Amino acid sequence: MDHRFHLVHLKHNTAGGTGQPTNIGLDSCSKDAEYILIADGDDWMERDALKSLLLDARQFNSDMVIADFDTFVQQEYSSGCNEKDMEGSSLDLFNRTSIEHFCDQIASSLWPFEFMPSYDLDQFEKLPTERMINFITHPDVLRISPVPWRKLYRRSFIERFGLRFPEGDYFFEDNAFHWKTVFYARRITKVDRILFHHMRNREGQTTESMTTNQRVEGRQNVQVTVGDIVFAKWKYGDKEDDWSWHQASVDAIHLDYDDNQTKYVVAYLSNGDVSTGLENRDILPLDDERYWKSYYGVSRQSGIVANIHSIGETIFSGLMESDVCARAAVATFSQAFLKKIHDSRYIADRKFPELYGKVNRKLQKEYKYWKSVLVNAGFHGIRTPHEFGDKRLFLPINGRERVDLSIIIPTKDVSPYIEGLLLKMYDDLTRSNIRFEVFVVDDGSTDGTLQILRKFAVKHISNFYLLESGTGSGAGRARNHAIKGLIEGEYAYFADSDDTYDFLALAKATHIAKNSGADLVIFPYQLEFVRPQLSEIEGMMKADQKIWDHILTKQNPSNIDLKLAALGLINYPWKQLTASSLIDDAGVFFGPTELQNDVQFHWTSIAAAQNIYLYDRPICTHRIFDSNVRKQLTQVQSPSRMSMLDAFGMTQRALALQGAFELEEGSQIFEAYKKRFETVTKWGASRVPKESLSNFIDRKNHFIKAHEEHEPQTLANWAYWKMDEGAAHAVIGGGNLFAPSG
Repeated sequence: MDHRFHLVHLKHNTAGGTGQPTNIGLDSCSKDAEYILIADGDDWMERDALKSLLLDARQFNSDMVIADFDTFVQQEYSSGCNEKDMEGSSLDLFNRTSIEHFCDQIASSLWPFEFMPSYDLDQFEKLPTERMINFITHPDVLRISPVPWRKLYRRSFIERFGLRFPEGDYFFEDNAFHWKTVFYARRITKVDRILFHHMRNREGQTTESMTTNQRVEGRQNVQVTVGDIVFAKWKYGDKEDDWSWHQASVDAIHLDYDDNQTKYVVAYLSNGDVSTGLENRDILPLDDERYWKSYYGVSRQSGIVANIHSIGETIFSGLMESDVCARAAVATFSQAFLKKIHDSRYIADRKFPELYGKVNRKLQKEYKYWKSVLVNAGFHGIRTPHEFGDKRLFLPINGRERVDLSIIIPTKDVSPYIEGLLLKMYDDLTRSNIRFEVFVVDDGSTDGTLQILRKFAVKHISNFYLLESGTGSGAGRARNHAIKGLIEGEYAYFADSDDTYDFLALAKATHIAKNSGADLVIFPYQLEFVRPQLSEIEGMMKADQKIWDHILTKQNPSNIDLKLAALGLINYPWKQLTASSLIDDAGVFFGPTELQNDVQFHWTSIAAAQNIYLYDRPICTHRIFDSNVRKQLTQVQSPSRMSMLDAFGMTQRALALQGAFELEEGSQIFEAYKKRFETVTKWGASRVPKESLSNFIDRKNHFIKAHEEHEPQTLANWAYWKMDEGAAHAVIGGGNLFAPSG
């Protein structure tokens, strides 16, 4: 094996895109390397790509070198082209000569690849070659494609400014990295050659998963009857593509004939003030899988909002601290950044008006916030001639401008419980006069849950969002789908779908939070033991009850007293109401593991809280089912328990990156974390199969040793996955190359 190649094998999927694995690679790069290339594992590069980039970088002492690229899609092979024909074409070491050689040997009609110019060619061509530039001299460099794999970075430059990708559970993370690196780079150069070839249609690709089937067309021969709820196309403009899907009820059905005397159905649908005759190909039934899959895909694009917030958080603090000379660049950068926010509206798809309006509202909120930051800092001359379109899009719930509460519920095979839960929720919260919205993220139900949810969705279109992920990735990932870019409530509550709740108490807790300015409200809970013949309700677990009673009786508890008490409680998220601003600003997410995915949310949200309020009224009654009634993950004894260690490893990393261990009370939080780790892993060991127990204990001791030997703040870079292979890089020609994959 080549000694220059080192593999980091994470034993779990990471959240979101490639942000976390790329950062782990950056952390692992050799300190002796001059430059770093972040490769995309399914792309091709020219044989001399690294050489060309390094020559340019060394000639100009560049912080960053940018090359051109093209894109390609792999089409189906024709009958005369097979893998044997491809042998000797050097496609594994792809370059232009390889293509020409191959085309000479085989008819062009058999060539399975279609190449297209880069999608930012207009902006790229505006940048000069053979000279150094930056965003001040050439603002167009901010507007080129944010992809990192067409750029070479000076390692010392990356480390000097601590430049990393955001690690949240969302995509478009390269946008944030691009804007940060271009902002700080003072010596950028351009190689005016196509050095990289980007594949665009690979199955499983992030961009593919968000765009597949977005343009859903109506089905032929849809059978409908009067009173049916359907999805119908509604034209809002004169252009052919000016239409969107709306839920509507069928008022009447008629038979008619087109010019070719072919019979078709014309259904007259009512949708608010709209009543239109539609051919049946303009109609989709309520249970159309393509509609819901497309709706979910579009919802994932809201991650752009989180990246915009990350860019602003990182860069504007630097702008505000700049000297007078540097402040002259504020106008240039700020106008480009605000335009970026405005132009990101293209991410939202008007075919789904509810999501289109929501993403636009979130973008407008970011726009107004960062504009106000500039004004408050004394920058009054920033030109912002941007409009966000139809003002009706910016009224989220029944024409009201603000949302008090967002409720997020993951579901999987809960048909006996979900309808009753939703009906009670809507009845109680509507009577409480609280402004709320609900996100249900289904993780692959097969028991009729989806049919219940779809019917409920079309009856509550103004504030109910059904996201059918169908991925089976666990409750944590399901909750994360709504966290960034979608929730608009001032506070967020995460409910489980098979528990029961006092929603009137939740409404009151929300009002208390708003009035007190709390960023976290903690409350007690109850336990219901569900058995085949009877159920029994009890109070909290004894350890939690002891903590609760102690903190309630403590005179004038400090914030750290409240934090430590809250951290000592059970990890489940239904014990707390969390400010959305805390989630955004502290980068709070659930973990991606199947089990213990709430550990990360529990620790990062509480550690970041500055104003905790205790509300002494149970809101959730958590059901613990007898195995003969319902299987629950918390009762499972299987090798999947090993993921508990990954959950704690990612939580530890997130806390260290958050700076939780560096605060004035950081040492107390670290001690509480170590204690919880040892307690939970002791419990977990009893639920690991015998054949996995030795490995579990070995990895657990790996953690304990690190806790003893490392400074807490350094644990962000500690290899919790326990690999001894070393760094994640291959030193090639004075640089580091690594390709995140997953």
